[in-house]
Amino acid sequence: MLNAVVRVLIGAITLFIACVLLCNERERERERERGEREREREREREREREIERERERERERERETSPGRANFAPREQNEMTCIMSMLPSIQFHEKNMKNFISYRRIQKSVTDRLTDRRT
Repeated sequence: MLNAVVRVLIGAITLFIACVLLCNERERERERERGEREREREREREREREIERERERERERERETSPGRANFAPREQNEMTCIMSMLPSIQFHEKNMKNFISYRRIQKSVTDRLTDRRT
């Protein structure tokens, strides 16, 4: 009888230890999966950052080589070449500024006339 109780007790303890080990294994597996998902998210974020850096480099190259825009400090050219390359753009902006100033004068005179009529 005592022998049977000891066997049942040993079986119960063995079963308990097996359950604890199985739970620990499942928990480790969940942790591994969680870590893997986190690493995948981090890799995805890094890919997005790399894509954004590449876009920024492309925009920078576009700014440096784009015709019709003022190239403020192209790295390959000396200062005089840089100034000469900006002249058409500067002249264009100067013309637009003169037109803008004329537009503002006309707008102000019309506003003044309307204000005079109201009073």
